[in-house]
Amino acid sequence: MEDDLLILREPLGIAKDLNRDDSYAAVLRELSHFNGQLYLFMDDVTRVLSKQELGTINALRRRVHVMITARHEIEGAFKVDLSELDEDYAVDMFYGYYKLDRERKYKEDVLAIIKADTVRSHTLLVELLAKAANRSFDSLNTFRQNLEKNGFFKVSRVRLDTGHDENRTIEESIRKLYDNSNLSVEQKRIMSLFTIMTPEKEIYGAIVRWAELDENAIEELVKLGWIVRTEGGFIIHQITRDSLAKQMDGVLKIEEYGRLLDKVADTDSYLPKDLEYMTVRKRMVLVEDVAVYITKRLERLFAESENGDENPRLLINSTYLFHNTGDVCFRLGDYEKAKTYYEKAVDIWERKLRFSPNATIYNNIGNVLRVRGNYYEALHYYEIASGIYEGSKGPEEAGIITVYCNTAGVYKALGNYNDALKYYEKAIDFSNQRASSSPMDMVATYNEIAKVFLSQGNCDRALEYCNKAITVIEHEKAQNGVTASKTYNVMSFIYLSYKELKAAEEYGRKALSIRERVLGPRHPVTASTYNNMANIKCAQGAYKEAKEFYDKALNVRLQSFGAEHPSLANLYNDIGDMYSTLEDYKNALRFFSKVLPIRKRVMGSDHLLTAKAHSNIAEACYALGDYETALKHYRASLVVYSDKLGTEHPYTQETQLSIMVLEMLIDMEEEE
Repeated sequence: MEDDLLILREPLGIAKDLNRDDSYAAVLRELSHFNGQLYLFMDDVTRVLSKQELGTINALRRRVHVMITARHEIEGAFKVDLSELDEDYAVDMFYGYYKLDRERKYKEDVLAIIKADTVRSHTLLVELLAKAANRSFDSLNTFRQNLEKNGFFKVSRVRLDTGHDENRTIEESIRKLYDNSNLSVEQKRIMSLFTIMTPEKEIYGAIVRWAELDENAIEELVKLGWIVRTEGGFIIHQITRDSLAKQMDGVLKIEEYGRLLDKVADTDSYLPKDLEYMTVRKRMVLVEDVAVYITKRLERLFAESENGDENPRLLINSTYLFHNTGDVCFRLGDYEKAKTYYEKAVDIWERKLRFSPNATIYNNIGNVLRVRGNYYEALHYYEIASGIYEGSKGPEEAGIITVYCNTAGVYKALGNYNDALKYYEKAIDFSNQRASSSPMDMVATYNEIAKVFLSQGNCDRALEYCNKAITVIEHEKAQNGVTASKTYNVMSFIYLSYKELKAAEEYGRKALSIRERVLGPRHPVTASTYNNMANIKCAQGAYKEAKEFYDKALNVRLQSFGAEHPSLANLYNDIGDMYSTLEDYKNALRFFSKVLPIRKRVMGSDHLLTAKAHSNIAEACYALGDYETALKHYRASLVVYSDKLGTEHPYTQETQLSIMVLEMLIDMEEEE
């Protein structure tokens, strides 16, 4: 529904430079204040609408009339049965496609066809029948008799109006018509391929070439109405696809379609890393369609054979498809889906190809676990990957640099900065030994080392490594890439620490511009830049803008990870700090309270960041007059500060003082 409403951006005069989320919010805002009559049509809705979508429709009802066509019930909508066309309209529609009876001498035959239980004036069947009659060159009377002779009208009558299960009449009719269409072997081959594709998504010219499809045969299918030509390629109607997919299930052998599987699996060329986010999303439909088909195909293959070695080329290409699809999903921020694809690749390697997959897959599974906050599981997979790399003597051993950096990243997230630096140094040492190492890999390592020093409060060392990264970026002319955006983002953190707010914002915006363009506004990496920009705006005292950036960051991370992910802890903490500065302690406490359980679960009760979470809650409770709760949290933080920092550290002494004050206040309240 969001895509449908975003079409209204231009008619409603919404600025073109807004990102997707802001554009959608602006559309809803404009519609909610619209004066006049406005009708929105949502055609052929094939899924159950979410509560949020239904809420949006209900909110717009006062200003906008929404009409939805669907083959299932829509909760809360007024239902009108549109399953059958008016008889005269159906006849007119038939003759709109059929050109061989301009005087309508055979109108009675047309009525007999379109009023049959197998057709019941369904628009798609009327169109397909008319086009089939048009191409048969028989009279309509002969055409009808041939349909009857071939059993087209012998279908049990089933309701057509709701649900796919109750739509069997249409599907069976389409299958029977397809069987009676005398299509060539090549045309049936083309239709088989179309049945694995998402309905009404364009099949581009490149796919036609990769699959070595005959364009003349495709053109004939267009004339018959089985597929539709669009500006960018071809599509298949959903009912056509659903009907034929059941009949063709198990028939299609995708390895017989030229280089289609090879090309789709080669995501680096089909979905290059510099391709814009929305373009990748659009093209991913094809990749996932093939992946879904391959999954079903392999399930049957594995069930039929213990060895599964009847088609080793299919197995090997499938692992590449799953692995590379996982890479793209990871790049798009679809982490759970990425993990599923990686695990499919590993399953084929280990169960059917009988030898271990390459280290990259294990590294990538570790990456998914890492971003989802499963740090110790991630370390396990990184250990497997590094073991494979360390035992390798080929050029792929350079991948160990990436694994070392990823391992270091986990230790950094766990607050173990010494081990983090140790692994980053191993990565640099290994890189310096290899003449073939990528300069941009070195930049990525410099970025991460800078972040470790920044976490330790050593801004000078952090800046030193960022400057090294900038030097390489400029030499490689890679200022507009994602890796460069990471450097800019770290630089903004550093200048924020130095209180040089103008420079901090400049670098933050450079990072944000690249990430919104390349990754998209809904990617978790982009969310980290929203978070950073919010912190900068807070430092500038621009709290309204800060809140807008925090809201964007929070929405993306909640959608990507859920409310308990470790990356949410820092964001919750930053938002809590903002509300504390504004002396809105009720909201500050609300966000600080979300931080503590995450810190305990990920880092343990005795970690300094967990102690800080206790202190923040205590300060908010103190300001709100809840002295008992504040005292409890101060005492919890004191245990950690004393143990980790010693009794002379300012944090320890400040916490002891706060506890003494609270104990006095509580005693005074009890005396009263």
